[in-house]
Amino acid sequence: MEKTLLEQYRPIAEQVVQTAREMITKGLAYGVAGNVSARLPDNRGLLITPSGKNYGKLTAEDLCFVDWQGQVLEGSPRPSSELAIHTATYQARPDCRGVVHTHSTFACALAVTRTAIPVFIDELMYVTGGPVRVAEYGFPGSPELAQNLVGALTDVQAALMANHGVIGLGDDLAEALHVCEVVEKISEVYINALKVGPIFELEGWVIERQRKAFLAKKARQRGQ
Repeated sequence: MEKTLLEQYRPIAEQVVQTAREMITKGLAYGVAGNVSARLPDNRGLLITPSGKNYGKLTAEDLCFVDWQGQVLEGSPRPSSELAIHTATYQARPDCRGVVHTHSTFACALAVTRTAIPVFIDELMYVTGGPVRVAEYGFPGSPELAQNLVGALTDVQAALMANHGVIGLGDDLAEALHVCEVVEKISEVYINALKVGPIFELEGWVIERQRKAFLAKKARQRGQ
């Protein structure tokens, strides 16, 4: 008898569950907000958290296997309402293997004011690869939001969604979650720094050098 998708990909499913729980415990989302997904190794589709499920009670059996057309292959019949941003991101970014979408406080404060995060602190470039742009507003779950987001993620690991939240990408789920954590912390620094005085962005030559270091790190991670 052929194995179910969950039987084939249980280790990935457990990683999705763990990441979703950490997203809540780290204060990056609350209630049933936010969502997590992972690309399947054979590029058959993705595994994503379900809609409206309490992440504290989430199990691998609750997850949803979906193909690139958004059709449910196995698992929960109700994938996350933000499925479109996940499928669009994976299709636009073949390097991406994990996506985490959060609603963290300080990053959301920037999202609702549609304030991008410039490269003003070293850690930002090393983790995200560049500035954190704000994707134009799109109704939650809509194709418009997905396409707007893809435009903001062309060469970086994170973006803000106008009036909505944050998305982080990674070569795996651990990196995607770390990206979201760093964006939240740097958003807090940025907001507090504005209360003190003008913010000085890093100079162009510094950004160029750090960008090269970021790309070299990614190449090493992928064994290129």
